[in-house]
Amino acid sequence: MTRNWPELIYIMQYILDHPKEWDQTVYSNTCGTAYCFAGHTAIHIGGRQIRRREFSATDWLFREDDDYTDLVIPPADIAERLVQRFEGRFAPNSCIADGTTVWEMDCVAEAALGLTSDEADELFDSDNTIPQLIWYLRKWAEEDGVALPDSWPEPNEPGSCCDCCDDY
Repeated sequence: MTRNWPELIYIMQYILDHPKEWDQTVYSNTCGTAYCFAGHTAIHIGGRQIRRREFSATDWLFREDDDYTDLVIPPADIAERLVQRFEGRFAPNSCIADGTTVWEMDCVAEAALGLTSDEADELFDSDNTIPQLIWYLRKWAEEDGVALPDSWPEPNEPGSCCDCCDDY
């Protein structure tokens, strides 16, 4: 599998440029204005986030009192990749309301970014800070011989203390 470096770099740069629109602890916040790395990816590639009012008999799709879900209808090319990639591993959620197949944001992002399941688990971890996201990208970029922007903050290996804020 080949990592999608243009998309990985774009999403990281977007998060750096718009930090108030980033929240690594949720795929999307309750009003759909902040996303984690996976959520930003799923939306940026053209995924359409499912909203509560779109489906009448699908309360099981929603967190309590949320209008937005962690589910998207991906563009056709990504949907095709998802079916090929995840066939047999698990069944995607299917909305009975209109028969549309919807996918969790992390699956859509994993396929769109060309990550393995383990890499997606690492990058999408809800405890990651921005320096930790950059650490993963720098590690993989080195493996792939890809140059990343020099303007990015210093990376911080997950599990190590951040010098700038004393947080992990």
